[in-house]
Amino acid sequence: MSELIGLSGASLAGYAYLPQIRHLIRERCSAGISRRAFSLWLLASVLMTVHAVLLPALVFIVLGGIQISAISVILFCSARYRGLVCPLHALNPARDSL
Repeated sequence: MSELIGLSGASLAGYAYLPQIRHLIRERCSAGISRRAFSLWLLASVLMTVHAVLLPALVFIVLGGIQISAISVILFCSARYRGLVCPLHALNPARDSL
């Protein structure tokens, strides 16, 4: 039961990345993305996942895999669309459209 709860949390964490990824891909908009912050989160996720594999701790391995995948997509898309801004962010840069 405990592992099922943990896997549900890992799935929810992955789901939380979807609005950011969807916006990057659909709108080709990199506004508000800090590549430095996401790079640090990627490094942290890799280190924590290595630790989880060495334990082994399935829930944290799954969570790490989800985070590494999602952050990698965000970094790739933000580099690809660097400097591009969607109409919503162009009109109101401070607005959080996600």
